[in-house]
Amino acid sequence: MTRIFQPLRPRFTRNRQPRFRPLSRSVISTLVALLLLLSSLPVSNADELDESTDALIDDPDISWLTQSAGEPFTLNEAVSWPEGVSVNGWVSQGFTWNPDSPADRFNSFLSNNDRANEYQFNQLYLTLGKELDTESDEVSFGFGADLVYGADAFLFQSLGWDDHSVSDSDSRFYKFAVPVLNVQAFLPVGDGATLTLGKWYALVGYESGLAGNDFFYSHTFGYNFTPYTHTGALLEFSVGDHWSFAHGIHRGQDVAEDNNNNLGYTGSVTWISPDEATSIAFAMVYGPEQDERVDWQDIDGAPGPDSPGKNLYRLNYSIYVEHAFDERTNGLLVYNYFLQNGSSNFALEDAEAYSLAGSLFYEVNDVCSVGARAEVARDDDAYIGAGFRSFNATAPSVFSNLTLGLNVRPVENLTIRPELRWDWQARDNSSDTPAFDDGSDNNQFLVACDFVLTF
Repeated sequence: MTRIFQPLRPRFTRNRQPRFRPLSRSVISTLVALLLLLSSLPVSNADELDESTDALIDDPDISWLTQSAGEPFTLNEAVSWPEGVSVNGWVSQGFTWNPDSPADRFNSFLSNNDRANEYQFNQLYLTLGKELDTESDEVSFGFGADLVYGADAFLFQSLGWDDHSVSDSDSRFYKFAVPVLNVQAFLPVGDGATLTLGKWYALVGYESGLAGNDFFYSHTFGYNFTPYTHTGALLEFSVGDHWSFAHGIHRGQDVAEDNNNNLGYTGSVTWISPDEATSIAFAMVYGPEQDERVDWQDIDGAPGPDSPGKNLYRLNYSIYVEHAFDERTNGLLVYNYFLQNGSSNFALEDAEAYSLAGSLFYEVNDVCSVGARAEVARDDDAYIGAGFRSFNATAPSVFSNLTLGLNVRPVENLTIRPELRWDWQARDNSSDTPAFDDGSDNNQFLVACDFVLTF
């Protein structure tokens, strides 16, 4: 079966980033200028943007919503890079409306679009790399180097690497990160193997967090407790046409350098059916984490908590099943699990959380796709629900959410992602403080939209 619509790209596959045209030097300067301009825009300009959007919708000549996507626009003539080397990326920015208008301006534990009722420049993402020649009978070499700036960059920062970059209070929500920096080698052994040394995206977790990859603007609760990056060595190989495997050792979860000098393990196995309509994958990571965080800083630049000098053993694993019902309809089921022994942050000996999320995607035409996602998650020890930046009240709870979204692609290089999202919480103890609206509500409703421009 030929699969036209691929809504998501799992993190435990090699081709994690879409391929676009090489980036010209003048485009780089244009993007820098655009970044400076957008960063200076006040939130009050949202009314002007709404007027422009209304004018566009009222235009009787607009018919692209029912037609095929137009030809991609060309920003500038491409630069001639060395053979096999390419520069790609995207710019993403959005706005999330929360009718509750929480006093702390946080949408509770959401990650990427966690700021309520204000513009967010989410990602300026650049990737420089040289692809491996996997069809050759000889050894080939490549490399990868990614840079991200924006409100989402703190998710990809690693302890001991870029966690101190742009960490002052004046830049509270905008950071830099280098989520990928590695060298790769293709080894013509068996059906072929790839060895990666350096920093790479974690195998665990289906959602990548990269605006150029994921269907929805927001993310699941389970996304919050999967690791993002590892630093170490990763070996990936296939056996036949339907099985692929990965095994790796690393310094820790989202850690480039720690002080326990112990390595963790990560691995995955993926099966693809003969008709390529179904894929099933399992990925895991386990090992001791940072045992002392005296030098660690949180996202506000304040000193982080000191641990009692013992390792924090963590186990994460993900299972996903993806099925193409036909050329336009895809279904997805994802289970994420988290277990930690010896948590120091909240004086807990153990912390456990798990999430089950199901999604259905339908491609209306080349321009518009529709998606629906439902999730039920359990934060057993009130460890995950605090959020990344809001530090809202936590309580052992069951969290549920429903998200409805669109992907509109008027041209190949532009994706518009509007969505509606409902979250609600069932606390074990009704006397505990609720998670939403600055600790005053059991539920939350959001209207969000972002724009992803790829190059």
